[in-house]
Amino acid sequence: MKRVDWHPERFTRQMEGHQAARLDKAAIHLRNHIVKSFPDSGIQNATKGQRRMSARGRPGQIPLVQTGLLRSSMTHDQPDQFVRRVGPAADKSHAGGGVTIADIALWLELGTRKMAAHPFLRPGLEAKRADIGRILTTP
Repeated sequence: MKRVDWHPERFTRQMEGHQAARLDKAAIHLRNHIVKSFPDSGIQNATKGQRRMSARGRPGQIPLVQTGLLRSSMTHDQPDQFVRRVGPAADKSHAGGGVTIADIALWLELGTRKMAAHPFLRPGLEAKRADIGRILTTP
């Protein structure tokens, strides 16, 4: 009879590595989808006055790209072994007043008392929920 050695620690490490790789793949997939979902307003090269006059997008819709800062700041990170976050880089600053891109993203996603929400993270997650489930469960 052949002897079988069981190494639970090695098995656990391998399984954790596979799952971490799947989480990375799902986060990248979601990030890429969100970046592609931003509609181009066509005003990146417009003057400041033209930008103010341009349509900002309808409430409830994904915000129009005006400078590209928010779209280019989208990233994913790994705060813990089995946690991935997708969103704007928290350390990128904006052009003034100590406001970060993460602040602007929060205001757009949830709205303010003076501005309706222009969500882009939650619709992206909802659109890719099935794909993410498949990535996480497929060997």
